[in-house]
Amino acid sequence: AARNAETVLRHRTAETAWLFDRLDALFAEAAGRLGIPVGPVTEPVQILRYGAGGHFQLWHTDCGFDLIETRRISVSVELSEPSDYEGGLLEIVPDRMGGPRRLPRGGATFFPSRALHHVTPVTQGVRRALVAWTG
Repeated sequence: AARNAETVLRHRTAETAWLFDRLDALFAEAAGRLGIPVGPVTEPVQILRYGAGGHFQLWHTDCGFDLIETRRISVSVELSEPSDYEGGLLEIVPDRMGGPRRLPRGGATFFPSRALHHVTPVTQGVRRALVAWTG
């Protein structure tokens, strides 16, 4: 399989409004820095759990051919401490996005949804991440 991770979806509800409001604000800031206009998050966010061997090996974009306007900017938020796992690095092309690096818990990587990216296999422990998009 291209992806080996457990996934839970969280929709915008009264209970999750705080999370979506925070993401909307962060996406607006990233949009200014990336020069890509966006609106609020309309899709559910994904909470991912990559156990040992977990990955998203396939190089891919988040917008494909059918979501180019729906997904303009992507984010991956680290929910695990860096010491909780080994491997599991988010790699993004082009290099202008910076090389892969381990972020602290709560750290976020924003990138154009058209950028090719993947997640290397987790070799030890568990990596948890929140993934979302906006367009």
